[in-house]
Amino acid sequence: MKNILLKTLYPILTNQGPFADHVGKHSWDLYAEMQDISVRSHQLYLQGDWELIDLRKPAQQTLTAAFQHTARVTEQIYRDHRGDCRILYTDPDTVMHRPLRIFGEYREFRLFDDKQLTGPQTEDYYSCCVRYFPEGLSHRFWRHMHRHLEQLWRYDVYAYEMEMYRQLMWLQKIDLHKPQHHIWAERSVYTHTLVDWDRIPQSIVHLGCSANLETALDIMRKKVQP
Repeated sequence: MKNILLKTLYPILTNQGPFADHVGKHSWDLYAEMQDISVRSHQLYLQGDWELIDLRKPAQQTLTAAFQHTARVTEQIYRDHRGDCRILYTDPDTVMHRPLRIFGEYREFRLFDDKQLTGPQTEDYYSCCVRYFPEGLSHRFWRHMHRHLEQLWRYDVYAYEMEMYRQLMWLQKIDLHKPQHHIWAERSVYTHTLVDWDRIPQSIVHLGCSANLETALDIMRKKVQP
């Protein structure tokens, strides 16, 4: 059984669509440093035997195209291993600051937003910045993902990725008694320019860099030293 940490970050070719101000060489350099720091933090705290797949090409036309491409890459990695693998994906603006054992802990595809286990009727979009793909996911799961990617995908909707993963999660029977509140925490840099790390029990912190990229990166630099 292979455990994989998947990290992706693609150059964006156009400044069209949502968060267009996050496109350009200046932003790319900052995101690349952020990705490096995020990887280092996982190397410090992600437990178990695992390998890193860190993809930074090919370039994508838009941010939403990059989201779509990452989903396709995830499916391809899974198929290449014939489902005999587990994949943890985390965004570039996530930092791990406590030990975490996640590989083999869940039997379903999971998201880790606080709202995610309220039920399939929840209409709120919520973060998919941390997602876990266990071994042995059904053909039905991947068939529905493929339909979203090839037929339903909305390049003009930034949150479509989040909604896709939410729907995929609720295709499954979720073990609601399996705790996950210790894994992921949101700390938007709108209000958390100073992060009290000792008061955050979760292992992975999402810094919400779309609010303020440079502030989020500065927080990560101070937390994870080279």
